Amino acid sequence: MEVRTSAAPVYSEVFAKLVSASWKLAAPGAVITGGTVNLLKGTPDPLSPKTDLADFTALEADFTDYVAPAAALLVNVNLGQNVEGATQTAVFTMTTDPAVTANTITGYYVVDAVGNLAVYEIFEVPVQMAEYGDQLVLVIQLPVQSYQTPTGLPA
Repeated sequence: MEVRTSAAPVYSEVFAKLVSASWKLAAPGAVITGGTVNLLKGTPDPLSPKTDLADFTALEADFTDYVAPAAALLVNVNLGQNVEGATQTAVFTMTTDPAVTANTITGYYVVDAVGNLAVYEIFEVPVQMAEYGDQLVLVIQLPVQSYQTPTGLPA
């Protein structure tokens, strides 16, 4: 079983603008809920916060038994000391024996509730999804706010 936890997610420019605009609303918490968590079998080129969703969907995984689950990020969780954010765990498992289609998984991307690319991340080490029993547990952790303790004050 392979486990990958977000290390350096990159928010798309479109999503960053959407989040900024949502701060004006009373209940911005459901910005991502209703979208999907998708795996990549390649890396879009060029890769930047301006990369278009179509570049990601062209490289979406298609290994045997692959299904992109709904995005259901839990917002306002403690991701670490002085860091709040959102998190979700998605499990991908090959259950067909023998597997028909294999992929090398290079990362993931999340599509928001209105069909925009929200966030993506490329893994440092790709994951092979090639045979019965292969599993990837993806723990997405999206920091949305960090607090810094002023010098000289207790934490």
